[in-house]
Amino acid sequence: MPYQDPDEEDPLEFTGMEIAASEAHVVEMAECFAEEFARTGFPANQIWYMFLNKDFTGTHGALKQLGEIRIKKIIEAAVQIYGPIRSKSKGEMMPEPIPLDTLVPMLVSPCGVDPLQNQ
Repeated sequence: MPYQDPDEEDPLEFTGMEIAASEAHVVEMAECFAEEFARTGFPANQIWYMFLNKDFTGTHGALKQLGEIRIKKIIEAAVQIYGPIRSKSKGEMMPEPIPLDTLVPMLVSPCGVDPLQNQ
């Protein structure tokens, strides 16, 4: 079997498929993404970048279906509930996240890599 061809007989073959979902399901998915990243400690601007970046197909697809305003509200709600991050040892709060409406899109990636550098 060639390396790139899937084997129809292999039960462990990784297979992805697109499933149609209602708007309610897409909202729930977007809320789940935002909550997960907020709980991980990502600030709102980095979560927003994940929705803007086409490489993150789940988050970007939700952005295309729900629109910018709705996604920003979902992110802000998640960050408000699960942030800011507090240091357990000192009880200090991290700086407030940057409001999403003041961001210049795609200038900072979550990995610290400038996405505009290679253009």
